[in-house]
Amino acid sequence: MNEASRFGYLFDLAGNPKALWDARAEIPGFGSVMSLGKTEETCKEETERSRTHLYSELGNISDKKVLEIGTGIGRFTNGLSERALSVVSVDISR
Repeated sequence: MNEASRFGYLFDLAGNPKALWDARAEIPGFGSVMSLGKTEETCKEETERSRTHLYSELGNISDKKVLEIGTGIGRFTNGLSERALSVVSVDISR
């Protein structure tokens, strides 16, 4: 099954955000949270670039408390917890 057909049914759920996110939550790996149709490797590369950019923009946060909203699968949570005084992560997904 190619990527387009694998994720194609999700586009039918666009009018029902809860159903869409529930369906995406069933997809393993980064594909569940990244743009549909991208390979796992591409998702990992884009995630790493995003992490590098975010952490460099934040600078030294070793004395800061961080509130991470919209955590999703926690792509940034571990890195934040390694850099900050404390981190609270919140997401409405299951």
